[in-house]
Parts: sequence; C-alpha cells; structure tokens
Amino acid sequence: MASKNAYQFCETLLAHVRPIDNGAEIASVSRRDYDDATLVCVRTSAKDSTGVISALRKFLPLARVSLVENVMNGRTEAQVLLPSPDEQREIANTIAHQGTAQFYFRLVLRALVVALFAACVARVLR
Repeated sequence: MASKNAYQFCETLLAHVRPIDNGAEIASVSRRDYDDATLVCVRTSAKDSTGVISALRKFLPLARVSLVENVMNGRTEAQVLLPSPDEQREIANTIAHQGTAQFYFRLVLRALVVALFAACVARVLR
C-alpha cells in the first residue's frame, strides 16, 4: 500500500469507526514482507471496542480483524490484517462458494448438465 493510498485508506477506516468510538486513532500501519499483507492497528477505548470490531468486520469482510489489549497500560487496539491482493481473491472465492445461492446455482447447473447428457445419449440411440 503506497503512502498516499495508505493515508486515504486510514482516513476512510476512521470515518467508519469514529461514529462508534470518537477517540479512535490509527496507532500504526505496517507491511509484512513474507506475505505482502498490511497490518493496521486502531487504538480504541475499552467501552466501545466491540462496536469498533463489528464495524471493521462489516467494512472489510476480507480482512482479519481482532482485538488486543495492552496489559501494561490497559489500552485496547483493533488489529486489521489486510491480505495481499492474491490472498484477497482466494478469500473472496471461498466466501462466494460458501453462499446458499451459490449452492443452488451449482445444483441447478449440474441437473442441466445431466439433462443435456441424457438428451444427447437418447438422440444418439434413436
């Protein structure tokens, strides 16, 4: 994530979080070398942290969102791990294949293929 894109992303992320926790702020943004993922830490207040987590999960369905507490000072942070573009594509495919509508579409498609095969065999046997 380039610095301009990272700044815009952080502003957008805070726009989704601040209605729930007005004191939320970006603690850090870092890139992991081994998988090209981006880790964004959002400092939250303890009382609003679960609402922040829910908002982040709705806003970023392909990201891994977790809540951590600094035991030294009691502050909480929401950690958002944004996967690489390739991993995002894999996660999106997995989510799409798990949907109920997708299941029914596949079932209908398989039934149509079987019907087509049966029609072709019946035509050849005539």
